[in-house]
Amino acid sequence: MSELQFVVDVPEEHAYLIPLVFSGSQVSSLIRDLNSIVLSLLYSDERFIPRVNKLTIGLKHFKGVAFTSGSAVMLSSEYFDHIYTQSKELHGVLVHELVHVWQSNGQNTLESGVIEGIADYVRLKAGLVPSHWKQIKTGKWNAGYNATGYFLDFVQNQAKIPFVQQLNETMWNQPWDPSIIEKMTGKSVEVWWDLYQKS
Repeated sequence: MSELQFVVDVPEEHAYLIPLVFSGSQVSSLIRDLNSIVLSLLYSDERFIPRVNKLTIGLKHFKGVAFTSGSAVMLSSEYFDHIYTQSKELHGVLVHELVHVWQSNGQNTLESGVIEGIADYVRLKAGLVPSHWKQIKTGKWNAGYNATGYFLDFVQNQAKIPFVQQLNETMWNQPWDPSIIEKMTGKSVEVWWDLYQKS
């Protein structure tokens, strides 16, 4: 496990969130547990896991929910000010953002919709689904977030292989191409999307 660092930069009116989000040794244990879940859903082979020497978790004041840059996960005090009693949401956001720390990106070619879809797929499999999520079967398969997350879960269940793990590990050392999905599953992503829409 990487060294953990915690950073706080919030206005006075959000200071009450600090002990709620960063509750002593419990937060270190929580991050380690969530990290283990993320890594187990992204990788079957430890050789593919990138080396991260220091993992930073921060609470800062900005609009939005959270963002990840490199190995630094920043949570929005403005967002958590409204939902601070919902620990499941905090854990879900952390899982989503931790995926971005560890996931492969096809040598910087993997499109953002797939990147975000994988992150929400992991959140789905971790049992941290928020109440507003819906299975969206219109539009494009790579629209991102939960729309793509549910689709990836469908493909994995139907193909009966550790599809998302294999996809993530494949993206470790080769550029993204949608044809990879057909090579892995025997069906093109367009065929899978059609099957998903009809399910």
